[in-house]
Amino acid sequence: NTTNLLHLLSTFLCETQVFQFRYATRMSSTSSYGSDTSEPAPAIVIDNGSYSVKCGFGGEDAPETCFVTYHDVTKTCEDDNTLLHENYHFVDERDLPYSILNPGDFNKYPVISEGVVKDWDCLEALWEKFLLENKVDCSEQPVVMLSAISNNSAASTRKFCEISFEKFGFKKLCIAAPETMALVASGKDMAVVTNIGYDNCVSVPTICPLNGFKKKVTREAKTEDVKIFPVKVGGKHVSEYIKHALINTHHLEDNTNLTHIVEDIKTRHCHVTPWGTDPHDDWSPEQQYTLPDNTTISLTDLVRDSTEILFSTRDEDSGMNIADSLCRSVVRSSIHNQGYSSHAMWDNMVLYGGTSLITGLQDRLHVEVRIQSDPGARFRTVAAPERKYSPWIGASIFSSLSGFGDYGLSNLDFEEHGPDGMEIL
Repeated sequence: NTTNLLHLLSTFLCETQVFQFRYATRMSSTSSYGSDTSEPAPAIVIDNGSYSVKCGFGGEDAPETCFVTYHDVTKTCEDDNTLLHENYHFVDERDLPYSILNPGDFNKYPVISEGVVKDWDCLEALWEKFLLENKVDCSEQPVVMLSAISNNSAASTRKFCEISFEKFGFKKLCIAAPETMALVASGKDMAVVTNIGYDNCVSVPTICPLNGFKKKVTREAKTEDVKIFPVKVGGKHVSEYIKHALINTHHLEDNTNLTHIVEDIKTRHCHVTPWGTDPHDDWSPEQQYTLPDNTTISLTDLVRDSTEILFSTRDEDSGMNIADSLCRSVVRSSIHNQGYSSHAMWDNMVLYGGTSLITGLQDRLHVEVRIQSDPGARFRTVAAPERKYSPWIGASIFSSLSGFGDYGLSNLDFEEHGPDGMEIL
């Protein structure tokens, strides 16, 4: 029918724009940042996640750095213990092994938790480290900040503006939800975007801003228009389950070496079974793991039970698990009013987040959701190999398109009107 044809045409145009951008990026001449060129300086793209903050330049395929949102603090004090200065120390998750991280550091010094900024001073220091290392001239650069919908208060928006304009002097600031930018990276015009991240999961029915930029809302209105039901479970809880099992069953010591073992088991061995945890199911062969002391342990039950908590855990506030949250988000979505049915949303799902990389998770999510969804619905999910960085990649694409200049808040507008004119994508 006409609605389906328009939907297919819109998707094709959106995917064409993304393809043209990526092709142009690869075919363009390689000119380094800061060179003498008539082209405008690329935007700074910063994705503020609960596990890591990804920083880089618009137009690139991947972020330049991925600082873990753990930090150590060295305090300089006078003889009377008066604090003079705090030095923050950050690590890039791609350059340094997990073995250097103390297992308590993430809980002791949280910068961002469940998408909400807990330590603005530390986050500001992290941004400054990236800008100084790359010799960025902020007065010539726009910046795209990705901030979770759960961090969408007016106070947070004002803080983003104050740091960007008053501290660093950026010429323009654009704030976007990571779900929106993950959708841009997928090339779809509409989808239910599900983030399965470090410490929470959330599903958001989203319309792509490339689709005529027809849905623009303020940060306050976003929570009213888009009904979200976050579930406080993620990769952190899988790691904690594995760690406690190893300590209680195999009597390992809780130290940095154990942290390395836990992350190795989670990333290389964990997988999710589509049909639950019935002990009579022979769904996986016996798995063995050799510890540093050459002791061999069985992982078969551990890798199954540790990932099962992603689906068995129910949020303390809502009582929902991941599948419940996704289904409720679709049913309560306001984009029904723009001509998108529940069947169209089930047919367009986008998955992102580091924890979503666990083998079998996508299939299990389909099984769980199918039980609660409309009979006859078709399920298709975009789960790109690089989905851990999908929001950053989408923001990189978005900031390089010609229409980007029409969005965001300039430093002059901020001086005149404050953050009230900021529109959140």
